[in-house]
Amino acid sequence: MTAGAVAVLAPTEATRRTITDFLRDELLGHLEAADQRKKEVASNPFGGCTSLQVLWPDSRSPEEFRQEVDQYLSDFDLAMQQAMAQAVGDVGTPLTLTLTNPGEDNLAKVQVVLSLPDTVSAHVTADTEEEIDWPSQPAKYGEGTIPALGGYQGMLGVQPPAYHLPSLHSPDIEQQEGRTLIRFAPVDLRPHETVTLDPITVYSSQEADPFVAEWRATATNVSSKVQRSLSIPAQRLDLDLREVLRPTFGDSDDGVGEDDDGSEW
Repeated sequence: MTAGAVAVLAPTEATRRTITDFLRDELLGHLEAADQRKKEVASNPFGGCTSLQVLWPDSRSPEEFRQEVDQYLSDFDLAMQQAMAQAVGDVGTPLTLTLTNPGEDNLAKVQVVLSLPDTVSAHVTADTEEEIDWPSQPAKYGEGTIPALGGYQGMLGVQPPAYHLPSLHSPDIEQQEGRTLIRFAPVDLRPHETVTLDPITVYSSQEADPFVAEWRATATNVSSKVQRSLSIPAQRLDLDLREVLRPTFGDSDDGVGEDDDGSEW
């Protein structure tokens, strides 16, 4: 390890839950509003005959709309986690490993697998420089949509950027058997050659100092493997998810973001 630390942060689960609960209440409130409009039209059928709801009613059932909301909130939560990883990558110290061949033989396709406690989250640092893929909100329920404009139903939400193809050589990160595993892309090593592996942003809401990891290296042209432990120091960062999201969703002093009607969350 040439550089790096596990960023220790305050837990974000409660803040993320507060935000997603707020969004869920706002979106599901459309169902109640649509039901109220139906009652008003039923009681005065001539008063609302020109509304979009009458001319082109919403084709979704309430249950289908709830499923759209659940998927949106799941994607939104993942985007919030990516935003936090970006912030950690910006102000923290990514983990940087170098790999050296100490012998006289060429080593082919050497792969390093780093195993961290499952309390540690990991992201490829290069990925944290990409634009976050914020999902679009479901179209408002019950107001109807002119068919020719159907493609614009989701324009009220935060729009996703252009699609980015992932690097074929990026490390693979997964949770497995209570561990966070990072598989680095294989590299060829000449005798006494040293290469630097892709930096990884690592963080946790659990206290530890140091964080004890394990790594192993294998090659395709030798049958043995090398396995060692690795101590990674902790780096405490004062990052608040609400402050991280503020530049994206508005600069109000009291809330994370602001809706079109001025209400804050």
